[in-house]
Amino acid sequence: GRARVYLVCGNDEAALLQRAPQPAALVERTAAALPPGTLAGWQPAGPTGFFPNADIVSSVIAGDRALLIGDAAGANDPSQGHGLSLTFRDVRVLRDLLLAGPCWDGVPAEFAHKRDAGFSVLREHARWAGRLATETGPNADAMRERVARARELDPTAGGFAALYALGPEGLKVDEATRRRFFGDDLPLHEGLRAEG
Repeated sequence: GRARVYLVCGNDEAALLQRAPQPAALVERTAAALPPGTLAGWQPAGPTGFFPNADIVSSVIAGDRALLIGDAAGANDPSQGHGLSLTFRDVRVLRDLLLAGPCWDGVPAEFAHKRDAGFSVLREHARWAGRLATETGPNADAMRERVARARELDPTAGGFAALYALGPEGLKVDEATRRRFFGDDLPLHEGLRAEG
């Protein structure tokens, strides 16, 4: 059979891998991250590729009589998997605004406001999740330990555990929410506090 392999890493490691012989370097690095023997007998069948998990933000998504939806209005970090669901959410929000009354003059601006509110939550959550997935070293390990303890005490992660199923409605991203997500509000030893 065939399978696709994704390796999530920071920019520095990605730059090193891009300069190394391909696909051998990527296979070696991926194998090191998996249990021994997982890639035994594995043979590359295609090219390797690297892409940044950057947000794409449109500064203006609404005009007088037109607006952008889906990826055209802005795309979140692709590793978060929000693309299609964000498009469907845009369609639902736009539909609800259009059905709310006969005057559509304010619909583009209202849609832009609602989309920005939800998209801002998704972008900030992606930044938080990205830190958990890509940062390395003792501070990053301590951060993940603290987050694991926080999830034991609050499996909802302040509501963010259901983000992928329920969307961003009702969630806010402020300092108190960030502290709760990372477990910085737990009465733990100071050495386990997050940096940044």
